[in-house]
Amino acid sequence: NKFQGEIVEVEESLSKTFATTGEKNVGEKAAGEAVFFNQTGLAQPLTTQNKLVTDDGLVFYLKDNIEIPKAEVSAEGNIIYGNLVASIVAAEAGEEGNIPPGRLTIIDLPFSKQNKIYGEVKNKLLGGTNKVIRVVSADDLKNAQEKIVAELKPMLKKKIEAGLLAGQKLREEMVEYGLESVEKTVELEEEIENFEMKVTTKAKALTWDEDKVRENILKKIMEKTAGDKKLVQTSQDVFEVTVAEFDVNKGTAKLKIHARNQISLPLDLSALKDELKGKTEYEARRLLLSKDNIKDARFKFRYSITSKIPQNGNRINIILSF
Repeated sequence: NKFQGEIVEVEESLSKTFATTGEKNVGEKAAGEAVFFNQTGLAQPLTTQNKLVTDDGLVFYLKDNIEIPKAEVSAEGNIIYGNLVASIVAAEAGEEGNIPPGRLTIIDLPFSKQNKIYGEVKNKLLGGTNKVIRVVSADDLKNAQEKIVAELKPMLKKKIEAGLLAGQKLREEMVEYGLESVEKTVELEEEIENFEMKVTTKAKALTWDEDKVRENILKKIMEKTAGDKKLVQTSQDVFEVTVAEFDVNKGTAKLKIHARNQISLPLDLSALKDELKGKTEYEARRLLLSKDNIKDARFKFRYSITSKIPQNGNRINIILSF
């Protein structure tokens, strides 16, 4: 069956202030000299973009472009490695750049060349200092946006629900959330203690009239039920909805609905009165509850000391509750 739904769109904005958690060392960078060696027969140019890495993973760069001379063979037949002294500087500020003598691997070179062309720090580098400041980190911006979006979702849902008409239903699976805009007062790695962010999101939902769907299902159940039976509503009724497909752009959804209701079998009240005549409340209750189509029984006696059902059927009043 097809039922008409309604597309509802809402928009909401929220601004919040957040503390920065990022840290940046703006101290001085360590610097010094390194000797570069070349064991190959070709000169090797290096630029200020080549990464020079220590065994501990610290990165340094050349201050100027250089070319390491090729290896030569002396008159005596000895191989003399090409070498060149050049100035280097740490990639990051901080005292950890004040490294002791050691090897520098030029990781931009092919792996086969890295053992033949390399640098060596002969004297400890100096000048690196620490000065740590608070800055806006990438995580600060990401976490701030996620937190605001998380707060906006229930606000958007509540806004949609506030506009629903009687009988209309909203399911979370039939809501699509979207990010409209993000406005912030800072840039990445800006030195600041706090920053403000404003996020605007929207929600697009497909709502449907549950009452009409229930009514249609009950009608179908009754069509398949014999005419002497009656559909009754109880606390044990089942109405479960599963969203099988949803396309917000097309404004369509396919719902799978599982419904289960109670069917009441017909009662012959005249015959029932005959069975009840003269019985005590206990006997009458046992009799009634033994029948498949009776779930509960309550009694109210008037002008009776013995709490027995009258022998006169005209004095027995049976009220059915479905």
